[in-house]
Amino acid sequence: MKFNNDKVNQVINIVSKEFNVNVSAFSSKSKKRDHVYFRFFVFYFLHKYMNMSMTAIGVLADKKHCTVISGLKNHQNLIETDRIYRERFKFVENKVHHLF
Repeated sequence: MKFNNDKVNQVINIVSKEFNVNVSAFSSKSKKRDHVYFRFFVFYFLHKYMNMSMTAIGVLADKKHCTVISGLKNHQNLIETDRIYRERFKFVENKVHHLF
């Protein structure tokens, strides 16, 4: 899967490697934990670092914007409550942050 923006592709590729999932999981309907967390991370990074709207992220992911909103809320909840998720996120965020 390729998107128009190189930074978007780089973010998706970095996160997919960390979760050991194919980039196609970004737009899949899979509910496997690693696929869902992969999407949460990418939603967050695209919104925070690329200032993309929820609608634009939804279009890229073939999801409704409300799915992106829900994913970001779930991501925040996991950051606050799940130590392992939080540590994994910080590790991946450090890699993504270097792109910007």
